[in-house]
Amino acid sequence: MKFIDYVRTAQTNLTRSRLRTVLTVLAILVGTFTLTLTTALGEGIRTYVDQQIRARAQPDTAEIFALSRDNGGFNSNQKVAEYNPDKVTSTGRQSSLTQVDLDKVKALPNITGAWFGRSIATEYIQHGSGKKYVAAIDPLYSMTKLDYAAGSMPSIDDATAYVLPYQYLEPLGFAQPSDAIGQTVTVRFVEQIVPITKPGVVPPAPKTMDRTFTIRGVLVNSAVSQSAYISNKAVDEISIFQFGENQSPSMIIAGTTPGMSKVDAATLKKSLSDKGYDVFMYQDAIASFTKAISIIQLSLGGFAGIALLAAMIGIVNTLLMAAIERTSEIGLWKALGMRRRGIFGTFLYEALSIGFWGGIIGVLFAYGVGSILNP
Repeated sequence: MKFIDYVRTAQTNLTRSRLRTVLTVLAILVGTFTLTLTTALGEGIRTYVDQQIRARAQPDTAEIFALSRDNGGFNSNQKVAEYNPDKVTSTGRQSSLTQVDLDKVKALPNITGAWFGRSIATEYIQHGSGKKYVAAIDPLYSMTKLDYAAGSMPSIDDATAYVLPYQYLEPLGFAQPSDAIGQTVTVRFVEQIVPITKPGVVPPAPKTMDRTFTIRGVLVNSAVSQSAYISNKAVDEISIFQFGENQSPSMIIAGTTPGMSKVDAATLKKSLSDKGYDVFMYQDAIASFTKAISIIQLSLGGFAGIALLAAMIGIVNTLLMAAIERTSEIGLWKALGMRRRGIFGTFLYEALSIGFWGGIIGVLFAYGVGSILNP
């Protein structure tokens, strides 16, 4: 018999005991449905977690600090930090960094660029004459990767560009993300340095500065609160206004080689630690989540595997019953000259057919349910 003859015979034999065949196919369907859906669920959770973390942290970046004595002398790498009077203040908090630190970081392998990370404080954001809202702003670097609902990544040299969080659309009066592109917003900044005055003398009110920005992009919606983004150039200018010319940064933002391996990332972290720095990378943020997701996915996959094992036992039982019922037919095949291999092949293709139809229907069913649940 040819291959096509085995397949045709197998399909015909499946209809002899339709109820038993249907029940066995359903058992395979349940197993493949569960396995497919749990696999898709795990990957979906990974994508979702990655998107949420990217709302607060950036891939291919490293945040670098001077080692701190906080938390009993432990840094994020859980290593005891050696006392260094040049790296900590009397309060034990992280000290400022200098150009020397920046040059050290830039010289390390797998570092594509490094900038001082400065923080600024906003008073409010306003569109036109509308209501004023509290806003947080982060600097925009060349390696910053964001997901946009509308617009695109602005030039990092554009000191007037503004990337708006999705959550601010409705409060600022925009119906759709595309409606905000090209519109302007006003952000007020307040001087943070409090002048020292003589006792009994009321210090002068802090100065304010209003800056107008043009919305170039709107971030996708996320479950966590998002910061707005403006160019690092604008952040430097505002930081000087708020904290003065002599303000020293306490953090360095460094770009790392895209797609850097775990080994290279570990080597980079060790190099920074050896030079007296603490480092936080995107991989650190996502590693703790992916481990938990993998455990859950393996657990659910194990249950699906048990269901498939039970279904395979059902197939064996179905074929055993079929062989017993068709003893005389098997004898006739032998009398007509069919070899043992041919008889075995006939039942084998029946088993493959049951597995095929149960698997195909299970995967398609899981795909349909996943399409409904995915949003």
